[in-house]
Amino acid sequence: MFLLIISTFSSCEKPETPEFRKMTNVKFESIHVDKDVHVNMLGNALLFNPNGFGLDITEMDFDVFVDGKKVTHITQPLQATMKANSEFSLPMAFDIPLMEVFKGVKPTIAEMLTTREIKVKVDGTLTVKAGVSVKVPVSYEDKYPVPLKMFLNF
Repeated sequence: MFLLIISTFSSCEKPETPEFRKMTNVKFESIHVDKDVHVNMLGNALLFNPNGFGLDITEMDFDVFVDGKKVTHITQPLQATMKANSEFSLPMAFDIPLMEVFKGVKPTIAEMLTTREIKVKVDGTLTVKAGVSVKVPVSYEDKYPVPLKMFLNF
């Protein structure tokens, strides 16, 4: 009987919001051209589920800003599960239009052989489900090095 009462109270606990901790393994993967020059950026969103139960991630919906300029929007359905009380790595990939990022930038040859730092901000929601779907706000910002010389061979 005591165990039944304990399990009843623990199953009624209010779910806590998962925490977006940081982006890891961020890299610039490839360059491609359509109407503009784009670079494909890869990384992992490191999340933490503080709950005593697993959560399913069903969608991500983010705006991506580079140096304060909105450069792309990601809406992607997902099928991923975050285990209880643990960190979870969510792979992300998106294209960044370089003309927007480097608008007004005229690097010298010396600058092209060095690395430029850009500020990337991800702002939006993750939809998680544990019986009921809930949109979890996500906002994260960090700086990443961009070796401008990678564009010389383009």
